[in-house]
Amino acid sequence: MSQRGDNTASIELVPQSAGGGLVQLQRHEYRLAMGLRYLLRLGYRMTVPSTFSSWWRQRLAWAGGEFRLYVVNIRFGRWHPYFWIYGTVFLFAFFFLRWAAILQPGWSLLAAGVMYFGMVYAVHWKHRNRWLLRLPFYPLVTSLILLPLGAGWYFAMSIPEKNFGLIRFRRPRYGPAAAGQSRMTAPAEA
Repeated sequence: MSQRGDNTASIELVPQSAGGGLVQLQRHEYRLAMGLRYLLRLGYRMTVPSTFSSWWRQRLAWAGGEFRLYVVNIRFGRWHPYFWIYGTVFLFAFFFLRWAAILQPGWSLLAAGVMYFGMVYAVHWKHRNRWLLRLPFYPLVTSLILLPLGAGWYFAMSIPEKNFGLIRFRRPRYGPAAAGQSRMTAPAEA
């Protein structure tokens, strides 16, 4: 990436420590997400929603954004296939399989639950508290309830604003890409 002139940084989000159960669940969630980033780390203290209604609105907006990114702008899948396979297939298409697994539980669901609880405890062992037992149910609500509501939320946000969130490429005004060459294929200087 540095050869192309790109810079990458990961901002570590640190939720507030004081708060009820919803705040504690989000602290575990953000710790897990931030632990997966191994780039330049910059710390940023943030306040997470502390009431159910503010958390619900935030997560509906996020789910609407995921629908916009993965489904409305699916045409970018050919340039970023793994990203779009995750978003369109694993998040949205497998939504029905997740519900089927819940409605007709079997040994595989039990095994997945035990493995997930084990992973959650292994990752958060140093920061364990009573809310850690509830953490596996947190993404379950997100993937089974909030994700499908996100599609409706997307339309509820985009129709009144007349902004459907289609991502458009902008042509560069200067540099190799403006001359018809991408940065990746520009000829080397002799």
